[in-house]
Amino acid sequence: MRDLPETPVKEADACDPRRTLLLELLHSGLARVHGRHCVATALAGKALPAPVWVAAIGKAATAMARGAHEALGQALVGRQLALLVVNVVL
Repeated sequence: MRDLPETPVKEADACDPRRTLLLELLHSGLARVHGRHCVATALAGKALPAPVWVAAIGKAATAMARGAHEALGQALVGRQLALLVVNVVL
């Protein structure tokens, strides 16, 4: 179990089981919605016809594009690939 970086923690609170539970829930939730993992899992084992185009838009664009490349890497060899990564800042 790792702590959040730069988070001041009182020594007495560091071993509080409620804090441990909350950190476990936080890390579990963050892992569940991680763009790279979600896209790689969704595309794993999919046989897609060529050409393959990948577009990722938004704050998680880089992670999602990496997940697509991770899942489709072998399928992309020798095929056309266009990668559009746009990070939207409002």
